[in-house]
Amino acid sequence: MQAKWFSRLFGSCNQLCSPLRSSLRSTLPRARRLRKGAIQSSSVEVLEERSLLTPAFWTSDLSGFWDDPANWALGHVPGIGDDVIIDRPGFDPVITIRDSYRINSINTSESLVVTNGTLQVDTGLDIDDSTVTLTAGAGLRAIGPLTITNGGTLDWQGGELIGASLVNSGTVIVSATTDVRLSGHLTNNGTINYSGSGSILFDGSTQLLNSASGIFDITGDGDFGLSGFTGGFSPFFQNNGTLRKSAGLGVSQFNGIALNSSSTGVFDVDSGRLNASSSGTWTGGTFTGGPWGVLEVSGNYTLSGAFNGVGNGQLELTGTLVSSVPGATLDFPTNYFQMVGGTVIGSGGGFVNSGFVTIASPSDVRLGSTFTNNGTMTHAGVGRILLDGSTQLINSAGAVFNFAGDGDFGQSGNTGGFAPFVQNQGTLRKSAGTGISIFNGIQLNNTP
Repeated sequence: MQAKWFSRLFGSCNQLCSPLRSSLRSTLPRARRLRKGAIQSSSVEVLEERSLLTPAFWTSDLSGFWDDPANWALGHVPGIGDDVIIDRPGFDPVITIRDSYRINSINTSESLVVTNGTLQVDTGLDIDDSTVTLTAGAGLRAIGPLTITNGGTLDWQGGELIGASLVNSGTVIVSATTDVRLSGHLTNNGTINYSGSGSILFDGSTQLLNSASGIFDITGDGDFGLSGFTGGFSPFFQNNGTLRKSAGLGVSQFNGIALNSSSTGVFDVDSGRLNASSSGTWTGGTFTGGPWGVLEVSGNYTLSGAFNGVGNGQLELTGTLVSSVPGATLDFPTNYFQMVGGTVIGSGGGFVNSGFVTIASPSDVRLGSTFTNNGTMTHAGVGRILLDGSTQLINSAGAVFNFAGDGDFGQSGNTGGFAPFVQNQGTLRKSAGTGISIFNGIQLNNTP
């Protein structure tokens, strides 16, 4: 810890010493001429006094208030430009901040509680093996980096968290029962536990990056939404690690917040429902969960790459999926991928099913462009599968398309191009239902 604040204090030595070097260079030629015997008057430049800033050390082994001068080695409360060091080995004081302060930097190994006002840190806040608590009505604004190291904790009970470079490698607990505001760029390399019932509201241009090593665990029914502070690009949540809902029997929703995911991203829903109700881009990933968990995709998402299902959870589609180049491959266990409504448009390489897809909608669903079934598709719903113009559903050799009810095929209102068709190269089966399943306006081709 000492190395960090030492570097901050003395890293500007070159700036402090440069006037002295310039002065010496200007006087050296004069000195050489005097040694040659020339009679000249000389002068010595008098530099102003300069002093290095002394850190503001917390000196009490007892808990106390930030605004009490007796707790500081300087004899006064730290302010603008001060570097604060809080480290009392062998003791665990809790420092309470009950008003607004602006300082240069903080490095703390002891607990801070911000109960009122805004704490602004200009160059850096390091939370080492300690807990910083932010309560309702308070704010933490980091102009420079805010770093939570392994062993450090931010207990976010309320208020505002603002910063261009917020990096968590320890633990963040979001336990607020009222809405909290996030502004800037938060990178999670550790664990974020979202147990609160309040919403996390994103400002415009805010991004939350859940890195490959990060775990974002929703242990209640809290939501994500938009704050009243707009501007810049649309805020988003980027999942490269694990996005989990491990508790809460209700719905946690991404409301107006784009949800993006990469090939290393994992969606793990073990309890309740996680509703991706906005939009985003998914470039592969893994879906897992328990029998009581549902990932509901009710927004509009663009997919490419490979998507795998593990376990006995459920992905429930009511929104729109659109594939982009080079296409998207779905590989889910039985009854995992449930199309209970919505639209699948296989443009830009199309969709390929290598596992199990169940169409269980009580109403019509829509398919567009190219969808290739290399696994098993089951039409268990009573609604129709409506095909756009120029749509082809290919049931490949070895694949099974099964009518497990009396659902039909028909045309959607999106015409154009060639007539839509189903190309059967595998097995087309009707295993259940006592009524009629009709191909209405859809060509049915069969390859022996």
